[in-house]
Amino acid sequence: MPKDYDLLFSEAQLITASAASTNYLNPSVVQNLGNAAFVEVNVTTVLDSAGEAATLTVGIQVDDNSSFTSATTLVSSGTIVEADLVAGKQILIPIPFNRIPTEYYMRLYYTAGTENFTSGAVTAHIVFNPQTNS
Repeated sequence: MPKDYDLLFSEAQLITASAASTNYLNPSVVQNLGNAAFVEVNVTTVLDSAGEAATLTVGIQVDDNSSFTSATTLVSSGTIVEADLVAGKQILIPIPFNRIPTEYYMRLYYTAGTENFTSGAVTAHIVFNPQTNS
């Protein structure tokens, strides 16, 4: 599926510990998304950990500055266990537009739980009519 790079949060971003997405959306992009968009996170390579017990949670964060010094998490994916984080796994998160203040930047925050990952990567972007891998 082609991606608009203005809507891209992460492209094959390695996830070994909790981290913010490599990219963020600026306020002009966020304001023009409409109200039927999703964040789509695709696991591009298997996320793996030494103890096979790691978990991942993906949160949509906003802030009034691009440094995200006082970021607010609007919604998250919920906890996803490592056994489900295989290549091709698709995570869809509806964007709660009624909770986004105007003039806000948006990013994703990946939280590794239980233990850190030793390998694995994700690609994440905004989609309007998501295809599901079911």
